[in-house]
Amino acid sequence: MNKSWRFALLGLLVLIAAVLFVNLAPVHSAPQGMHTEGRFCVFTYPSGMTGFFDADEGVVYVYDPNLTQCVMVRKITRLGDAMKKLK
Repeated sequence: MNKSWRFALLGLLVLIAAVLFVNLAPVHSAPQGMHTEGRFCVFTYPSGMTGFFDADEGVVYVYDPNLTQCVMVRKITRLGDAMKKLK
């Protein structure tokens, strides 16, 4: 009878650890295809191009699918207005 209590206690501790691990795991609330890390917001297009938005400067950089060439740079001056072409 003493061994069954030890196994029950061990099972309970494992269950509590598993629940805590799942509930304390980091959760990413950004939409799929968009990752926010500090100053930059990264987003992807269905064509494979990748964009980076610099929140401090208000500038959007868009790269080709191989990430070897920046194909577009635009600056946001005011929401709702056309973006200013920098490249």
